[in-house]
Amino acid sequence: MKFVLTLFFTAFLLIPQSHATGTLYCATADQSIEFYGSTGRVPGNPLINGILVNTEEATTEFTNSQVVGYWNMGEDLMLALTDVEAMELVYVIKAKYIVAPETEPSFVGTVEFANGDIFDVVCEL
Repeated sequence: MKFVLTLFFTAFLLIPQSHATGTLYCATADQSIEFYGSTGRVPGNPLINGILVNTEEATTEFTNSQVVGYWNMGEDLMLALTDVEAMELVYVIKAKYIVAPETEPSFVGTVEFANGDIFDVVCEL
């Protein structure tokens, strides 16, 4: 019995954290544009439960099929969301990880809209 338990726990510790989850939150300084999402370290598309975008005009929910690009590795964070009906990019977030003495560590970058408007955002994971 001890052998089976030891084998089980050893195997469990060797399994990569393939189901670790977290959240993604990005916003402009005045919070007029906000992105919310649940992330997971799973094979394939690492974003799960889609993305919710709040703007002054409306709140929009994007499903996993509308997330055409998500990258969070090292210092880079990128997210691309598409309109399924028009098959064009709606939002693209590009951010870099920073640690500033006066703030919490976060990602600082931009969100670009399909019409070319660009806004500064701060993202937290």
